Amino acid sequence: METIEINGLIEKSAIKQSGITLVLGFFDGVHLGHQNLLNVARKVSKKDNTKVAVMTFNQHPSVTISGKKQDDFEYLTPMIEKKAIFEELGVNILYVVDFNQNFKNLSPKEFVENYLIRLNAKNIIVGQDYTFGNKSSGNVKILNELSENRYKVYQVDFLTENHQKIGSTQLRKLVDSGNMEDATKMLGRPYSMVGEVVHGFQRGRKLGFPTLNIEPVANKRIPAEGVYAVQVEVQGLIYNGMASIGRNETFGQGLKKTIEINLFDFNRTIYGQTVKVYWFKKIRDMVAFENIDQLINQLQADKSKVKLYFS
Repeated sequence: METIEINGLIEKSAIKQSGITLVLGFFDGVHLGHQNLLNVARKVSKKDNTKVAVMTFNQHPSVTISGKKQDDFEYLTPMIEKKAIFEELGVNILYVVDFNQNFKNLSPKEFVENYLIRLNAKNIIVGQDYTFGNKSSGNVKILNELSENRYKVYQVDFLTENHQKIGSTQLRKLVDSGNMEDATKMLGRPYSMVGEVVHGFQRGRKLGFPTLNIEPVANKRIPAEGVYAVQVEVQGLIYNGMASIGRNETFGQGLKKTIEINLFDFNRTIYGQTVKVYWFKKIRDMVAFENIDQLINQLQADKSKVKLYFS
């Protein structure tokens, strides 16, 4: 997959003479609704022999529109993860637009002329609630009107799960509450994160439950505090395990939130390596235990429950 960053004027090298089938959106999560757009794009692109392209942004529009700090927004799929998913889904070209003040202030017509037409987009794929331009003043109807027969617009209806629209907003709520099973249904895959194995306090090792301490990529949305059934990909191999997200309140107050994973049938030291964590099910909330023996007994019960889940 070719990734092209756009900041203002589009360079000639970014323009494909044969034309592109372009999917528009921010795609946080790349959930089933987003994947449906890409499915339509692949079918359309085959008919006229165009490449499948996606246009997304380097940051969530709210960062620029409402003046939020970039570090204040947590993404379901930070760019490094989003790129990997797009490549797996067969996207040929990824345009990453710098969503700055100049871009925010574009009128719908300016966006169409300076971006869609200049990129030689032959087909445009959007969701039914797609908006664009300054203050979201453009919609699918206006996108069609501005075409002037230069491109064709394909509007794709949103999908639902349990009578709710599959969308990034609802998905964030599921992750924030630790409802990973329903999140999996909306994603079409388990929620995952990429992170580096870092040094911790090695409390788990002393308790008989050695853990990997994970530092996720920047601005990653972390599930709610609790204990989870997870799988971890280490150098291409998958291991079952149980993860805790919390502040280790059994050992004191005011501690930093950590992600610690006890992998089953794994005894290697992999500090500094990058792993991928798949979140399947929250099995309990975090608890501050009165003593270490209570904690160990609970960890043993957690391990049995997780092993049963994966059996």
